[in-house]
Amino acid sequence: MKYENLKSLILTILVLTSLVLSWNLWTFQPSLDYTSNEKLLRNVEISKTEEPENIIRPSKILYHFDGVHYGTIENQEINRFAKEMKKWSLFDIDPTSTLMDEEEFIPFMHDNGKMEVIFPDEIPLETLRFLIGFTDEEVPNGTVDRILIDIDNQVEKSAPILHLVNYEDRRMYKAKVNNISLSTLKEKFYTPSVIYNEYVSIAAEEDRYIFVPKGPIELPRMNFLTDSINPDEFRDALFNDPSVVTKDQMNVGEVYTDSERFMSVDRTYTQLQYVNTVLPSEANSPDFNVIERGIDFVNDHSGWTDRFQFSRWNVSDADYERVVFQLHVGNYPVMNRDGLTEINQVWRNNEVSSYSRPIYQLGPPINDPQITILPPAEQVARELNGLKNLDMSTVQDIRVGYELKREMDYQGVFILEPVWMYLDNNSWSKVIFTEKDELGGGM
Repeated sequence: MKYENLKSLILTILVLTSLVLSWNLWTFQPSLDYTSNEKLLRNVEISKTEEPENIIRPSKILYHFDGVHYGTIENQEINRFAKEMKKWSLFDIDPTSTLMDEEEFIPFMHDNGKMEVIFPDEIPLETLRFLIGFTDEEVPNGTVDRILIDIDNQVEKSAPILHLVNYEDRRMYKAKVNNISLSTLKEKFYTPSVIYNEYVSIAAEEDRYIFVPKGPIELPRMNFLTDSINPDEFRDALFNDPSVVTKDQMNVGEVYTDSERFMSVDRTYTQLQYVNTVLPSEANSPDFNVIERGIDFVNDHSGWTDRFQFSRWNVSDADYERVVFQLHVGNYPVMNRDGLTEINQVWRNNEVSSYSRPIYQLGPPINDPQITILPPAEQVARELNGLKNLDMSTVQDIRVGYELKREMDYQGVFILEPVWMYLDNNSWSKVIFTEKDELGGGM
């Protein structure tokens, strides 16, 4: 009997042990294998991050008087006004926009007592939340490219009204605003604006004008040293598992791939191109938050290597959304026909399809700037209207800025050449002056 009892006891212990082991197996949750998904651990910091309000900024502010217009693009003044806007709180935004007649629109926008805060491209109303407070939880789905403030023509003892304007479409949304003092705006911004550059208009279409500084304009021509950024840092940031990425040496750079994504680096042009070939096959769903997504994407790898600002975006009919951030030096945008001054992203179904950008960082100027005098706006208008292959109705913007050139005799040196530039079909070109009375040159 004792032997039978011992057998029963041993059998009971084995059964209980089996149950405990089974329970542990059923309920066990292993810790994440960090080595198999390094992207969960990696925190790649190539340069720095930026808040959206530092990237999405007005490109200019215009102040209209009786037949005379003044404007500013200076960072200090834009920042000062942006701080004022941050105090505002918009509410009771009209759910639908108003279409204005051609005869009424231009006087309404540019008459005496008006201030225009102009953005480089249309932005969704929802995106304005980064710059201005909103009381309304929901805002219309429209896009605007400027804020119009009427300094004098307001109803007493009621909340002031702002107009959120889509200039090209002649559409505007009315919005009431709290925490705004029109008398303060007039005292601190509107009245003192006569010290700014005088602006004149160039007609792009009968009911669309582009305001530019009257000129002539003096700007320094500068040479900069550049620092190259190691493309391996972008490999670590953009690929899910950098350990499986192969790297092939080419004549002018490298190509990285993991069979689903590839990244090419052109060291001659210090440019990177990343393409994600694994994307959902279903039709694209347009995303009105692509500007914010684009900023977050660059922030994820601290990729703001110089001062970039939102430049433009577009939503394709069905295929993709594109957002572009442009290099700025001082108060001015910098253009380059090869794309060396733009961070360019293409999105599809909320995922990055392609990403191109420069992989250099501007260092200090290496010599004394040489002053260049750019011709006046009147001459710019003549040159553009005289171009046979240019339709002025497709010109989106005209600005003073810089063209980035490579110093051919010295590796790693770039030249910033002052230019007049125009945006046509989402591409910047410099204005070529052919008239004998051109004012450009050293001084």
